[in-house]
Parts: sequence; C-alpha cells; structure tokens
Amino acid sequence: MNKLFFCLCLMVLVSPSYAQKTTKNGLQIGDTVPNVFFGETLQGDLPVKSMTDLKGKLTILDFWTTGCVGCILGMPALDSLQSTFGNKIQTIIVCKNERQEVEKVFKRIKKPFPKTPIVLADSILNACFPHRTVPHHVWIDGNGVVKFITYDHNATVENVRKFLQGEHLHFSVRKQIPDFNDKVMLYNEGGGRWNQEIKFHTLFATFLDGVEHAMPQMIYDPVSNTQTLRVVNYQYSYLFGVAYNESFGDGLYNQPARWLLETKDSVDFFQKEVETDSLIDDWNKKYMASYEAVIPGNHQKQLFKTMQRDLNAYSPYVAQVEKRKVKCLVLVNKGIRPTTYKGKDSVFVEEADKSCVVRNYTIRNSVLAALTTHNYFLRIPILDETNFTKKTDVHFSNSLDNLSDPTQLKRVQEELRVNGLGLEYGYRTLDMLVVRDKHE
Repeated sequence: MNKLFFCLCLMVLVSPSYAQKTTKNGLQIGDTVPNVFFGETLQGDLPVKSMTDLKGKLTILDFWTTGCVGCILGMPALDSLQSTFGNKIQTIIVCKNERQEVEKVFKRIKKPFPKTPIVLADSILNACFPHRTVPHHVWIDGNGVVKFITYDHNATVENVRKFLQGEHLHFSVRKQIPDFNDKVMLYNEGGGRWNQEIKFHTLFATFLDGVEHAMPQMIYDPVSNTQTLRVVNYQYSYLFGVAYNESFGDGLYNQPARWLLETKDSVDFFQKEVETDSLIDDWNKKYMASYEAVIPGNHQKQLFKTMQRDLNAYSPYVAQVEKRKVKCLVLVNKGIRPTTYKGKDSVFVEEADKSCVVRNYTIRNSVLAALTTHNYFLRIPILDETNFTKKTDVHFSNSLDNLSDPTQLKRVQEELRVNGLGLEYGYRTLDMLVVRDKHE
C-alpha cells in the first residue's frame, strides 16, 4: 500500500498536467504519458524503472489479466518482437493481479513465463489506459507520446519495422468505455448516449398509465430511409387488427365477424373499456398494450409483417389467418334494378328516425356497408353475393342494426326484399383471423 501511495505521489509531482489532461476514459492518442514508475515484475528483470527510461524507444504496453488464459498464447509474439528489434523497442505486459495469482495461472496451464516483463499489481497504467477487455495494446513513441491504442494483432514485425522507419501506419483505434453497463437496456445505458446509433428497433409495452389520446402513427423519414409504426394504449383487438388489416381502419379483419376467438376471454376481447372505476386499472393492464417499430425502407407491408411477428411473440395471444367454414348472412339478388337517379352526385341520407335513402350507389358501398357498420359486434360475416356491380337506388324505413334479434332480422329482410335484395343464412369457407391464447 505504501509503495502504491509513493508511486501515485511521484506521478502527480512529475506530471502536474496529468489530472487536467485525462478524463474518465484515460489518456488519448496524442497525449504524453506521465513519468510512471514501474513496480515489481514477475520475472524481476525489467531493465527500466520508469517511463522516462524508455525515451527514444518504441514502447508497446500489453494490458492483461489472469482472467484471459488465452492471452498467454500471444505472449511469445511479444518476446519475438523484443528479440528482433533489441533495444529499439520495449515490450511490457501490464497486469493488475498480484504475483501469487499470476504464478498460479501459469502453473495451472503448464506454460513458462514469457521473457517480456510482466508488471504486477499495477493500478497507475491501468488508470491511464482504462479498458474492459484484454489484450489491450498501447504504442508509445520515443517522446512518450501515445501513438496507437489498438488491438494485439497489429503488433507484428512488419508493423514495428515500418514504425521505426517512420512510415505511416493506420491502426483501428480500440475504443473501450470503462463505465459501460451491460446490465441495462441499450437505450438507457449511459443516460441514452447510444440513442443516435440505435437505427432500428421494435418495442412492445403493456398499458402506459397516464398516457391518453395518443393517435396511431405511421411515418416515413426519407432522410434516414426509415418507417415508423406507433400505437400507444390500444386494445389487443385493435393491435392485431392493425397488423393483419395492414391499415389503421380498413381491411378484411376490421370487424369481429371475421375473427375466430379460441381464447378464454372471448367475451371480453372486443369489449370497450369498462366504466366502473374500481375495474378500470385491472382491465387496462389485461387488455391494453402499446407497440412501436422502426425499420428500414418504405415498404409498409414489411412494417405490418413485423408487427404481426412481434404481437405473436410478445402478447398473450397468437394469431394467424386460416380457411374456415363458417355461418354467414348472405346478400343475394332478388331483382335489383339499376338506378334511375339523374343527378350528377350520389346521395346517401340517413335520417334521425334511422330511415335511409340511397341514390346512385353500388350494393357494396351502400347496403353491405350499412349492414356491417350497424352490426359491428355481430359475430356472423355478412357477404355480398348479388353479383350486381351497377349502381342502384334503395330506401329503408328502419335501421339495419341488431340482426342478432330474430324479430329485427325479419324486418330487415322485408326491407331488403322491397329493394330487390335477399338476406339468407349460409355456410361459406372464408379467410378468418384465428386468435388463440398463448400457452407458454
């Protein structure tokens, strides 16, 4: 302990600028190394006592720890360099460990000590050049200036010869951040210092308490050539709907009628948010979630495919499109007549008493649209099999909703019959979005 304190005091006295020039990341390329005094070496034969004694020589520091047994296999290469270039260079292995630990490692793997001196129990040079992994090499020129902080594979006879001859060398800089925390999320590490480097990601989150009225977003950034999809605090039914409809509103699976729920909570899956205060928090946690994806390119289909993949992986449910034979309500042609409307624009008027007048519209855009809209939670698909593509006129004196009620269904069927349409039950094989509970 006294020796360490003495060395630290000497370092500060000899190099008063040391504390000013270094940061928590240590000395950088171009900095001058303070006159550090070397302590005990494993072999006891280091021919120099301090950095000043190395003036005029290329010094290669090889930082090592006993945790890297494989690094010992690279030590003979340092011996070879020293033998080749003699007093023109000095290779030094720098180790934090005590003598007993180092000797134990060499004895265990049955390898002889290298000829290159191993400085034991070092703290000063390790403070000058902090690192997380080894071997970590530092090249220092004859004036004590740091020239390279690099990898051990650059320490070759050819490179050392070029350096001594004054030829230009370009080595990859080995940048190591000593305080990197690999136990936290990358976007939180270092207070978010990597966020500019995080180009793409997907993220799944449960209900974000306190976040309200966040509209779904789909954004393309031509500068970074990235596309973003973000849906915050929506029901799982909406999230899966967005993913498989490949849209925020339209699509084949926009209504529950094209879903098959093979889940324990099928009754509540499409339920709107509960209004009882005592149940809201639990309901939100169970049925609400958030999703975000940032991926390269501008192909929206790939964005929705990514969302499908992630919802199946991370949500409590799995979904896939399957062909299923299901009971349907089918619109059929019972004598539809083309429109007689002479105006330029189409007319769709729905009165307060729920009566409806439609002029110059197709069956698909009028009758089918009204039936599906007014019966959103009906679990039976409604299909158009009229094969009538021309525009027509229809009039309904009553609403087209509540088809699950047999009495109301008969009224609607009568309304349709007057307009040349029929609505009949039948079985059809359709693409259905099948949702199941995930069984871990």
